[in-house]
Amino acid sequence: MLHGKGPSPEKVSWLWEPLKEFGDVEVPPFDYSVEEGLQLALRESFDLVAGHSRGGTIALLAAAKKGRPVIKQTTNLAPSRGGVLCGPLQFIS
Repeated sequence: MLHGKGPSPEKVSWLWEPLKEFGDVEVPPFDYSVEEGLQLALRESFDLVAGHSRGGTIALLAAAKKGRPVIKQTTNLAPSRGGVLCGPLQFIS
């Protein structure tokens, strides 16, 4: 799971926590440009990649290049204070 600029893995737990039901989830600190992040992501082995904000852009590109499914938040809306997701998620296989 790749987060955007500024957020930490903890701040986007609303996206990666539910994925733990399906297997191991890695959420590294990730503060890279799209170009740098894409090169790093392409070196990794993954079955599915998810992302938020800038991390979502990198996730989409990496998934396309590797032929893997991706989950990306489709809007710039963040979770509300109550922890409910405000923006829709999109799963692309």
